Amino acid sequence: MIRGGAPTALSAARPAALTALLLVSAALGLSGCASLPGEEGDTAAAWQGPDCVQLSRVREYQLLDSRNLLVYAPDRANAFHIVLAGACPGLRLGAGLRMQGDRGRLCGFPGERLSAALPGLDSRRDRDEGCRISSVQALDPAGLQELLIRFGRGEDGEPAAGEPEQQMP
Repeated sequence: MIRGGAPTALSAARPAALTALLLVSAALGLSGCASLPGEEGDTAAAWQGPDCVQLSRVREYQLLDSRNLLVYAPDRANAFHIVLAGACPGLRLGAGLRMQGDRGRLCGFPGERLSAALPGLDSRRDRDEGCRISSVQALDPAGLQELLIRFGRGEDGEPAAGEPEQQMP
């Protein structure tokens, strides 16, 4: 619009041109987000959810210290490192673990706990007071070996003398 005058054809066309420019910019921006053919798997592989261990598959575990343990589900080829939020000395007392997770698995989500499965303990109290899980990490063979060495278990992966692996009941 010219100041003090009537609208011209040029000033009337500006809003339409601006709208068209915004639409083209938005379309170009969205097309950059679309994946190209054959890239779907790449996008899915780039984001992976948390590592989770299925409780029904756990066959044995190995305590590394009062906050760290290895869970084999069902064997060493499927090892998981579980880190507890705090020291959990009661685990050394039991021959088994009681695990509480969402949908039958442990992923390190809030509310997941584990505790010693000792005969004669009130299971409800034990479940409520179990040790909170901070994280769960799947381990490849090299990662398992590295973790065992870091916790003084030796290159052969065998537990230290006096600390046998625990079989799940």
